[in-house]
Amino acid sequence: MIWIETPYHGYLKVHVKNQELIQSKFEPTKYSFIKGGHWYLEEDVDAINFMKLIWKGNWRDIFQRLPVIQQENINYEPNKEITWEDITRAI
Repeated sequence: MIWIETPYHGYLKVHVKNQELIQSKFEPTKYSFIKGGHWYLEEDVDAINFMKLIWKGNWRDIFQRLPVIQQENINYEPNKEITWEDITRAI
């Protein structure tokens, strides 16, 4: 997992085959998206909720150790409401 910073927003980049993501059955909101085999979990809700779900009370400590990549921009196109069925199809 990698933290992506753009001038406009931050995202937690998680591979669609990440076992923690699959096992947790986490369902991102429409503000997160899949691109190039990775989920980009938006920073305001999805990234934090996912980290809290998988890392519990240690999520802040682990988050601080994630690699950070600065990107100019990510071409974001909002998804419809995403279901677990959509996630498993992407795998």
